[in-house]
Amino acid sequence: MIKDKVEILMLDYQRARDDDDFLYTMYIYTHHSEHLRDLDGHWFVNILAKIPSYETIRRCRQKLQEDDKKSGNNIIQPSEACTRRRIKQQGKIKEMIDREDTGAKEIAEQDKHLRDIKQEVLALR
Repeated sequence: MIKDKVEILMLDYQRARDDDDFLYTMYIYTHHSEHLRDLDGHWFVNILAKIPSYETIRRCRQKLQEDDKKSGNNIIQPSEACTRRRIKQQGKIKEMIDREDTGAKEIAEQDKHLRDIKQEVLALR
């Protein structure tokens, strides 16, 4: 099962807890080396259909860390630096969403204001 293999990599490599690119590369290298071929010193994927997607591996990592934290084990948690970086990124995303929400509210208020003016004009006729 993918989740079990991801968990083993996370237990073996701290970097796999912090870096999804590293985790994905290690997953492919460890569990799908038969689909890789060395050509002039460069590894490349030979058969993509047999290898789980990057997003699948990322979601497994995220779920495993969430379950680990809830259980109180805390043995596959990301480093403090990684946690700070992720929190900072979440804050930036929240700010972007808040700006979009504020903009949408302003547009809705302007739209309502224009409808009200239209109603007033129609009432004057």
